[in-house]
Amino acid sequence: MQDSPAFRRLSELIDLTPQGRNYLLALLASPVELAARRKLLDEHRPCDSIFLVLSGWVQLFRQLKDGGRQVLNFRLPGEVFGIESLLYRRSLYSCQALTNASIAQISHNMFEATQQEFPRLASAFLLTAVKDGAIHYEWAVNLGRRPAFQRIAHLFLELERRARMSLASPDDDVHLPLTQQHIADCTGLTVPYVNRILQQMRALQFLEYGPQGLTILDGKRLAVAAGFEPDYLEVSWQTNWQRHVPENAPEEAG
Repeated sequence: MQDSPAFRRLSELIDLTPQGRNYLLALLASPVELAARRKLLDEHRPCDSIFLVLSGWVQLFRQLKDGGRQVLNFRLPGEVFGIESLLYRRSLYSCQALTNASIAQISHNMFEATQQEFPRLASAFLLTAVKDGAIHYEWAVNLGRRPAFQRIAHLFLELERRARMSLASPDDDVHLPLTQQHIADCTGLTVPYVNRILQQMRALQFLEYGPQGLTILDGKRLAVAAGFEPDYLEVSWQTNWQRHVPENAPEEAG
């Protein structure tokens, strides 16, 4: 478990002590198991927990009155959602499993105890919201200014990079479990238009569809075509200065 995506992703944000890692292990001990397409949250309904994806993919979305859906983002293994529940009593979005998923649920009481006993670990959870903010900026640019081909390519490249960050080996294959409808709901395009773009990408040998989902074949060429710069996803330098800061007394005592 201590080599899981949850530990790898949180360790990018905070230099966790061994005691903090053991405490995190306890927080993740009883996950919720979700089958694909099962909902975890409904927008406007009460929410009093923070969630951490242990395996699988989930989608965060808003359901529109006309039946349409806007996907706000996905959460991949090792990623956190629900931080805003510390400020808002009701959920700001719905959450549904895209694939079979295992999700740790951390109540506000558990998070409060974490802040008191292991403030560095609690900071790691809070810093995920900062990183998510940077991702939201890119999604806003994607929806507002990029043409359709670049918009879809940027989405694929970001998700492929985030999925790869969760893997034990960066050389493992990455498959994006996205349908054309998912892509349309992310990018604000119609399904027929998405289909046309995907045909272009296949013709250029940028990607292929298989039983497990979409696979990027030539990320370098696709990144050039999309103008993709991954700097906003790479935050591991954050832990460097922490190694020069004395260990927090409560963590050391824990």
